[in-house]
Parts: sequence; structure tokens; C-alpha cells
Amino acid sequence: MFEKAYAKINISLDVIGQRPDGYHDLDMLMAPVGLYDALSMELAPETTFRNDAHMPYNEKNTIRKAIELMRAEFGFTAQFRILLSKHIPFLAGLAGGSSDAAAAMRLVNRLVGLGLSEKRLAALGQKIGSDVPFFFQGRCARVTGLGEQIAPFDLPRGYDVLLIKPARGVSTKWAYQNVDLQKCAHPDIASVQHAFIAHEPLAGLLGNSLEQPAFIQLPQIADIEKRCRQAGFDQVLMSGSGSTVFVLTEPGTDMSGLMALMDRDQQFVYRTQIIQ
Repeated sequence: MFEKAYAKINISLDVIGQRPDGYHDLDMLMAPVGLYDALSMELAPETTFRNDAHMPYNEKNTIRKAIELMRAEFGFTAQFRILLSKHIPFLAGLAGGSSDAAAAMRLVNRLVGLGLSEKRLAALGQKIGSDVPFFFQGRCARVTGLGEQIAPFDLPRGYDVLLIKPARGVSTKWAYQNVDLQKCAHPDIASVQHAFIAHEPLAGLLGNSLEQPAFIQLPQIADIEKRCRQAGFDQVLMSGSGSTVFVLTEPGTDMSGLMALMDRDQQFVYRTQIIQ
């Protein structure tokens, strides 16, 4: 069986504050994009894991986390032959690991015949990571709390997206540990959502609180954004905790010049679209 594990971008992200337990309350818009990892699983005498990205099958592997969480929860003994074709870059702010986990949960659900609803899978996925529940929606959503409160919404007309990632990444854990809530951006998420749905100008509205620490650790992110704006594209933002920058445009916009410019010195440049 096969699943596409789609990446996401954060159209905007506000870190509202820190809870007593150390976690942060968030308010953000998330959108799935057409870039995906391809995950195949089938029943087998013993579990094996093959991939093209040199990923170990250890306790940090989100696919393994997903399988073992479900095994502990439901007591099945099934083993799996797992094949992952990895396209979403690591440490990118695109939630590739979380999406892989959600895809694995869907496949286990079908292969073992658990019959779980998407809602039940999403609740379980929260134990793996805060982004995992989003990937059981399959469309744009406003996400709040720790990531568990998800309000999907329709996008009547899509956007094209250019993803640009430098060679280095940013650790999500480090970004949240180092965000300065007094200095970082706090975008008006309701206003961003309205403009995003209506295809009104977003340039003065987009914001991501986590750019503040990310720009300190990796100034190249800010430089990429600056170069995109100099090339005439003003709907530009870092996704998640970085280090990917995205450019949001109307469908069919010519971005060939910007792609050629970025291809010369960035590790990853990929044109895609928001999935509706």
C-alpha cells in the first residue's frame, strides 16, 4: 500500500506565549503543498526499512514512532516491509517527519484492519508531534493551541508556491527555546486568513514569530527573503522554524528568473502549489 506524505507551509505563525510546562501556544495558518514523500508499506515476516536518504530506523524515526505507538495502543503483532522515497528536505520547516508519521499511521490502520477514523488517528498523532494532526485534514486550516485545535477552511482559488531552502537547517527545538516574545513578529492571523482566502495583498500582513531566532542563527534566510523581494516578489516568508523560505504567487506567475537566480547557490529550489 502507498501513501503520499505532503509537506506544509505556514502562511503565517504567531507564537502567543509560553505555557508553564515549557510548550508554546500558537496561532497559525497551515497549508499543504504538492511536494511529498512517497511511503509504501506491506505486511512482512519481519520489519525492514529502506529509504533513499540514509535515514536510520531508530527511536527518532517518526515512521517507527507511529508504528510503535499504534502497536502499544492496539496490541497487534504485525510486521512491515517499509519503503520511503524522501523528497521533503530535513530541518526545513515543512514538517516532513510529521507528515511521514501521519502517512504511516494511515497505512498501519488499513494493513492491520483497525478501522480507526481520521479523527482518532489525529488524536493519536498528537503524541508523536504537534504538526501530525494537521496531516489528517488534507486542506488549509487555522491551527491553535499546541497544534491540536484545527479549523479547516476552503480556499476557492489556489496559489503557486516556490520553496527555497539553504544548505543548513534550523532545529525546531532550538528555535522555540530562543524565540524572544518581546522582539519577534506577532502577525494578525485573522487578517492574514481573510486576505489569503480572498486573494488580497498579503505583503504587509504575513509574519512568523520564529523568524526572529532563525535569522540570528542563519542570516542566509533573511538574505533569501530580501533577494526574492528585490526580484519583485513581495509575498515571501519563512515556513515554520525554517530554514525554507516560500514565495506565494497567483497561479501561472512566471518565476523562472527567480528560480534560475536561486538555483545557483541554494540547496533546494522547488516550484509547487497549495493543495485544495
